[in-house]
Amino acid sequence: PFDLVILENGQYNEAWPYIHNLPGQPLQAAKDLQAKRVFAVHSAKFALAQHPWDEPLTKLIASNRAHNFPLVTPMIGEVVRLKDSTQTFKHWWLQLE
Repeated sequence: PFDLVILENGQYNEAWPYIHNLPGQPLQAAKDLQAKRVFAVHSAKFALAQHPWDEPLTKLIASNRAHNFPLVTPMIGEVVRLKDSTQTFKHWWLQLE
């Protein structure tokens, strides 16, 4: 098992299944890895794919209801204490237009 896994979560497209994870796949990977926490990366910074910029994080939160992983989803520039398993993160992307 892993204390923290850093998994790509964004810039996906059904046409690119071997390049980027589709929604739900990062959490399944975390489950397979027996992760204690999931740090979602490669989302909410710039658009490479056709989905809205905040869709990967929104779908990750929705999918996580079934898994209940502590998610590491910092706002750009926010300090992440990698060894602090009690650190929590706001759903900052929901407050932006």
